Amino acid sequence: MRSDKYEAKILRQQGRSYSEIAQELSVSRSTLSLWLRKEQLSESAKTRLKSKMTAGSDALVLRNKLQTEKALERANKARSFGVHEIVKERTGIESIGAALYWAEGYKRLRKVGNREISGHAVALSNSDPELVKCFIRYLLYLEVPVSKIKLQIRVFGHSNANKLKVFWKQMTELHEANISVVFQKESISSQRMRSFDRLPFGTVQVRVDDTALFYRILGHIEGLKKIG
Repeated sequence: MRSDKYEAKILRQQGRSYSEIAQELSVSRSTLSLWLRKEQLSESAKTRLKSKMTAGSDALVLRNKLQTEKALERANKARSFGVHEIVKERTGIESIGAALYWAEGYKRLRKVGNREISGHAVALSNSDPELVKCFIRYLLYLEVPVSKIKLQIRVFGHSNANKLKVFWKQMTELHEANISVVFQKESISSQRMRSFDRLPFGTVQVRVDDTALFYRILGHIEGLKKIG
């Protein structure tokens, strides 16, 4: 028997985990799995392994809790800063941009069960070119890099996707790499109820994947409520 295999068996009987043995003997976990899969452990070895697993699980829970608390702390700071900007500064473009997002933007906090997800994106959808252009001006005023501003054009069957892309590129002055097209299929009933040219420019979604910005804008909205 290889000496390292023999040592691995001894360490396993001491209640050492695969990770501990692999680190000590410089042997891969897959090799240890082959060597030790039929090894019968003593009760003391099982107790040590169970204790180690419980400690590791507790540490993971604590780390996740701390990460969540830090994320919430950052969110609260960004939101408070946004309130301060609106209430104290009362800059026109901030008020207009916040009002647009209040009316048309995505504001619901994402949750899994009862736990809030820490990551959020800024997203506003509309079909009015001037409104979209104004919202992008607001983002630029907040010093959002142009490269982070994404525009998704939602095109319906009767529209020309290439023409719409050219139109929105000129309207928003975004780079072509920032603009994508998604084709939307309308139901037969919707086609009958709506006029052919009801959405001549399609609809678009302006999106920025930035959690701090999301909470900052929510702070702007809170500020609007205070001065309203």
